[in-house]
Amino acid sequence: SGDITVDHIETQVRLQSVSGDIDVEDSSGIAHMSTVSGEIDAEVNSEKVMLDTVSGEIVLGLGSFDQLRVNAVSGDIRVAGTLGVAGQIDIVSISGTVSVRLQESVSAHLIAETQLGGGISNALSDDEPTDTLFGRMALKATLGSGEGKINLRTVSGDIRIGSEN
Repeated sequence: SGDITVDHIETQVRLQSVSGDIDVEDSSGIAHMSTVSGEIDAEVNSEKVMLDTVSGEIVLGLGSFDQLRVNAVSGDIRVAGTLGVAGQIDIVSISGTVSVRLQESVSAHLIAETQLGGGISNALSDDEPTDTLFGRMALKATLGSGEGKINLRTVSGDIRIGSEN
């Protein structure tokens, strides 16, 4: 129980908190952060980032990265960064808005899905989401030449996809 604040870590960041916030600034290397009840606010330049939270907002500013995995039960997730060639993003949230901002030149296959009435907005391509069964929304698109993979899923939240520009 308590907040964790770190900066200028250059090799590996591995932080866990039960009931406190995690704040990381100006760090690099592989990053793994998890909270049970607390916010994660991180500015990292890392090729691989893994985040887990049960209840708390995630705000993540990334430089160039190759792999991002986020699992959340409740709380909004905001991510901004530059996905590397053949990079991968996997974000799963039960309740909360998922907002991802990437470079306009991103190259990836995109799949975004909501389950219970959530909406999907896409500003990275002209592709539109479609209504599927029982209030579900889905968006499948190829951005650029489709070298990477972006998978975004929520049960009862919105998904917003945009550019950093």
